[in-house]
Amino acid sequence: TSRKFGPHACIRASRVLGAATHTDRLLGFLRGFLNRRASSLALSALDWDSTAVLVSVTVIFLKKPNIVTSPVNNPSLSVIHSSNLVCTAGNTNSYATMIIVKSALTNYAQRLRLRQVIRKQTAQINVTVAILFSLGLPSNGKVPPELVQEITQFDDILLANYTDTYMNLTLKTITNLRFVHRHCLHTSPSFVFLDDDHGINLTQLHEFFSKLSLSEVRRSIFGFINSKSPVLRTRKSKWFTEPEAFPFPKYPDYAAGPCYIIGAELIPKFSIAAAFTQFFPVEDVFLGIITAKFGLRVHPLPNVYLHRSKPPRRVFPLVAGLDFFGRKLNI
Repeated sequence: TSRKFGPHACIRASRVLGAATHTDRLLGFLRGFLNRRASSLALSALDWDSTAVLVSVTVIFLKKPNIVTSPVNNPSLSVIHSSNLVCTAGNTNSYATMIIVKSALTNYAQRLRLRQVIRKQTAQINVTVAILFSLGLPSNGKVPPELVQEITQFDDILLANYTDTYMNLTLKTITNLRFVHRHCLHTSPSFVFLDDDHGINLTQLHEFFSKLSLSEVRRSIFGFINSKSPVLRTRKSKWFTEPEAFPFPKYPDYAAGPCYIIGAELIPKFSIAAAFTQFFPVEDVFLGIITAKFGLRVHPLPNVYLHRSKPPRRVFPLVAGLDFFGRKLNI
């Protein structure tokens, strides 16, 4: 099944983007956003296709005349295959939450184990949780036979046309935001974005959300907060960043990539703002920049043990390495 992001789009953003100017440099772009924090983003129309995500955007500036500008980050992305079961029309508010897993193409075993972890928990607590695995293509652009078999067996794959590499995680994230925006907003109040080497405790998540109002869940972003992380300028570092790409000494606070949760009301804002945010290969920092533009703060998730399969004794974490959940649930 192929889903495209529609024909053309014209989006009217109200009191957004501050004093943003026509520039492809992050310095001016960030200053424009951060000097006048975005207060709202009203969607008048949205219909994407594989060739033109956004054709034109009318931006109403605070105390400034209307200015028409174009996106600075408009990758040509299209969906090759999506599930016939998840995010189908008519399933209004049918999920307690929806989990979108950022999975590497060849991680078949991890996807199988994560399916079992989620399904065993949902059976125990009697809630409906959707799960969708987000993948790109191999470098040759051909869909592997093993993936075709997996799609046939489970029907929970979102496959898009970018090359599935670590450095393309931001493209994966943009794809996820666009897809959820276009097809899934009616299904769930919250969307969990999870790496395929981590698991999540659905009972704890339900208890955490039960302490908040539905409107708070829908308009918030949650995660493990990386605060005041320094920007590395050492060229030998894996995380080296050119001053032209990010001119400031520290990143804004951001939710760490292995697991973050975005409320349904924020998805359209993030989806659209991504097109006006200079591409940055570190996907969680990329989302952190968008979060800062809107003047939002990340709400901390409790009991998060990233990249750890052995959390402290007598602790059952909300988020931890997938191996931990596999052992606890005998999977």
